[in-house]
Amino acid sequence: MKRKVMLCALVFALLLSCANAMAVKINNATPESGSGAEITDQNDKSFKVTYDGQKDKEYVVMVVSKDGVGEGDVPTKESISNNQNGVVVYMDQVESNSEGKVEFVVRPNLENADTGDTYRVYMSSNEASGNTMKLLGSFTLEDVLELIGDVNGDAKVNSSDITALVNLIISGRDLTENQKVAADSNKDGVVNSSDITALVNLVIKG
Repeated sequence: MKRKVMLCALVFALLLSCANAMAVKINNATPESGSGAEITDQNDKSFKVTYDGQKDKEYVVMVVSKDGVGEGDVPTKESISNNQNGVVVYMDQVESNSEGKVEFVVRPNLENADTGDTYRVYMSSNEASGNTMKLLGSFTLEDVLELIGDVNGDAKVNSSDITALVNLIISGRDLTENQKVAADSNKDGVVNSSDITALVNLVIKG
């Protein structure tokens, strides 16, 4: 009897692991007070930063963890390798427009990120003050449980998701990260017609 109970518990746990996946999303991206930066268009995977700089200048931007660089410090390759400046999860080079507006979209590498850290957005300035790092804002991350097969995102897995999956495959359009996780019903790393069969089976089995 004990063996049967243990077996049932194991099967139930396996079903749960197949039906759900843990993902990470951006949470609470906010500009640093007094930095002059604005943060807009925030979603689970990215957000846009706007800053008034000098016109026709180039800027380097990066995102590092809570142990990252302080004001006026520029991380080196060695310091990053030794984790002295925390983990860099995003780095880019952008150019201001003729009015001095600097805009960039932060798309951090969430696979290397930690939900226990606060990540800070820095920008290097080639203005008169020299090559310094300016703190523009910060964000945190949170774990999100995603339901395999919930293609339409209504927290249920039913026939509506089958229709949504068929439409996604036929359209051939790019999927968001959430859609990829939900639509990959057979968990083989790709979204195709095989996932329709797997999703139908999931719905039939309830």
